[in-house]
Amino acid sequence: MKVELIRYAIKSKVIQELYSRQASIYTQNYALYLGEDDEHIWLYPIAAGTPMGKTIPEVCFLSVSRFVKEDIIIYPDEVLLDHITDIPFGEMKHKGLSIFD
Repeated sequence: MKVELIRYAIKSKVIQELYSRQASIYTQNYALYLGEDDEHIWLYPIAAGTPMGKTIPEVCFLSVSRFVKEDIIIYPDEVLLDHITDIPFGEMKHKGLSIFD
């Protein structure tokens, strides 16, 4: 199975009410694209942020969601290029605490 990072949105506020994940076109919504069939698309939404009282941002994988294809906008890959770096993972330095600290 090929998994891709995508940016997406739900087309309208009325349609958003039908889903547990409110992904407005006015926010940056990211997900792992898991696949699709003739009518549906499966996404694994990702949320990032800093919880109240903490200083280290966290990435949360939300529950896998199934959407009707016509309800979803998937942005072109060029939108993600502003956020992708070419630094190899081996050169990255971890800053912060692990769960074992």
